[in-house]
Amino acid sequence: MSMGNSRRSLLHGKHRYGVIVLVLAGASVLAPAGLSPVSATARSVVDVPPVTPEEVAPAAALQPPVFTSPDDGERIPGVLYGIFGTGVPGATIALDGGGTRTAVVQPDGTWSVPFIPPLFPSNEYDFSATQTVGTETSEPAFLSFSLYFPPRILSPVDKHVFPLSEAPVEVAGFAAQGSIIRAVLDGVPQTAEATPNAEGLFQLRFDTAVGPGDHEVSVTEEQEGGISSPVAHTFTVEAGPASAALPDAGSDGGVPRLPDTGFEASPFGLVLVGLGGVVMAAAGWSRRVRTRRRTHVI
Repeated sequence: MSMGNSRRSLLHGKHRYGVIVLVLAGASVLAPAGLSPVSATARSVVDVPPVTPEEVAPAAALQPPVFTSPDDGERIPGVLYGIFGTGVPGATIALDGGGTRTAVVQPDGTWSVPFIPPLFPSNEYDFSATQTVGTETSEPAFLSFSLYFPPRILSPVDKHVFPLSEAPVEVAGFAAQGSIIRAVLDGVPQTAEATPNAEGLFQLRFDTAVGPGDHEVSVTEEQEGGISSPVAHTFTVEAGPASAALPDAGSDGGVPRLPDTGFEASPFGLVLVGLGGVVMAAAGWSRRVRTRRRTHVI
């Protein structure tokens, strides 16, 4: 057998299924007879699915700071010295409202913005606050509140003791102009209302007379936007002295007093009264004697 015949026998005799030639890096695969060639890239997709990249969750947004004092919508008597809140430790707080003020959140998560001078009564105050950490700034938080002058009672004086003859008949004091003042006496709302005058003075008369004992009167002030907390005074009315009959001149009940007067009788006065009685008695006796004589002559 020649060399050429020998090569043909190897190709067409024993290995008649063909020759598979693998070519890496994108070469074609020669499949057995009758099959179409399949690319190596396509084969790898079928055998090893591609790995999907993991989705990275976005960082949580920085939350707004929280106001802790005063409360939103609160009505506050008097003046206000500061606003307080909480936030992320180390964050910078920017408080806006009639200007911008800043504060740093303390390690315990609290912050405060003082007012020097303090805020004075007004119809309403509006503020907003943000906190900044690094380059990120939160959305704003909002706060609204109002300040008012509370009513002040001048009379009756707190904890004062009155004699029955001087028992209070009204409550008087100072309050905001244009407000409506209402009073409660010993737990009973009074029917009258009062409005402060141009100087802020109000007077409100009680429905009934105040008797002996301990009493409490409170007043509230109603303005646009709400009613103030009650301001109260307590007072006491003493019982009057018991009435007694006037003592006789010769009794041991004390110094006698002249009838229908409040003046004490002196010994000299009693002597004069006694002498007057003697004179009056003598005058009456003399008149009776003359009358008798006259009758006898007739």
